[in-house]
Amino acid sequence: MKDYVQPEFYHFNEDSLNLVSIVNHFIGNKKISTCLDLGAGCGVIGCELSKCLSIEELTFLEIQDEFLSSLKINIKQQLSSKGHIIQCSFKEFKNKTFDLIVSNPPFYQKNKSRISPDKRRAICRSFIVDSFDDWFATVVGCMTKNSEAFFVVDVGLEKELSLLVGKQYNLELIQKKKNSLFFHLFF
Repeated sequence: MKDYVQPEFYHFNEDSLNLVSIVNHFIGNKKISTCLDLGAGCGVIGCELSKCLSIEELTFLEIQDEFLSSLKINIKQQLSSKGHIIQCSFKEFKNKTFDLIVSNPPFYQKNKSRISPDKRRAICRSFIVDSFDDWFATVVGCMTKNSEAFFVVDVGLEKELSLLVGKQYNLELIQKKKNSLFFHLFF
């Protein structure tokens, strides 16, 4: 893997690379017309997936200004095709569907863990701007009957996630690694 440009306050973790490996295993040779990297950060997940999957259109959604320059550089250096960046919160993103959605969203709930005193770091690690429910509503709002979503969440969110999923969607726990749960969501 080539080096990625990242803001000084952030470094992507092994969860991002593990998620790429899981998605690659599940999707394989299937052609993907549209893919969304939801909460993209510096774009590691989307960029790495574009190297192992056939993705026609790749969209990166990121709210933080501090990630945008790194994301633009990484897209330019890592992708053979141009990626599209949208800057907004989960709640603000509407009316677009994707074949594949991948996400390593903020890991911690706002009121259930220690929040970093560095606001930039706190936003990317904890649900501060939007809630976990907002993030999940965005995931399912971007899905069609043929879409698939793959994501990693904190083990402490498993019950809440199960309640949000209900009977309308299929949720498959693919892997548990330390405090991280890797899921596959589909209709």
